[in-house]
Amino acid sequence: MKFSNCLLLFLAGVVFVLLALFLFTNPVANLVAYSWWIAFGLLVASIVAILSYFSVPKELRSPVYLFQGIVNLLLVLYLVAYGFVTLPVVIPTVLGIWLIVEAIIAFFKGNRLGLIFPIIGNHIMWIALLAFLLGLVILFNPVATSVFVVYVVAFAFLIAGFTYIVDAFRK
Repeated sequence: MKFSNCLLLFLAGVVFVLLALFLFTNPVANLVAYSWWIAFGLLVASIVAILSYFSVPKELRSPVYLFQGIVNLLLVLYLVAYGFVTLPVVIPTVLGIWLIVEAIIAFFKGNRLGLIFPIIGNHIMWIALLAFLLGLVILFNPVATSVFVVYVVAFAFLIAGFTYIVDAFRK
């Protein structure tokens, strides 16, 4: 590998490590920025869900998919409408509610799919149950969940940073 590529890889690793240290030292302040990214990511996902409902032939459309897209869009509009001050608490609360609603919808989808493919339907129903329980945990303790997510992201940046630094010296 060229020296310039190794140098860029090393610099990327150092930036990731510094970012991870910054996230570890001040997780709540960084939560606001992550809240906006999550809100806009969910906005794109909900628009895609509604558009994909209308792109499917009429005989294959299920109102559950349209309902899912509309519920997601309403939750996202609620998130975007709030200011940056309340987003660190609003995001986990809405995420908890969203997970519960998605789990209920996934349960019905798994039940319906279980008639055709029993193994896949059972797996989807188990995943729906886990998503429902995770939604309840997030709903009852939103701030701790938010801080935990920031720590997980910081740890991921730390691992990626050290990996880049080691790869820069290895090649």
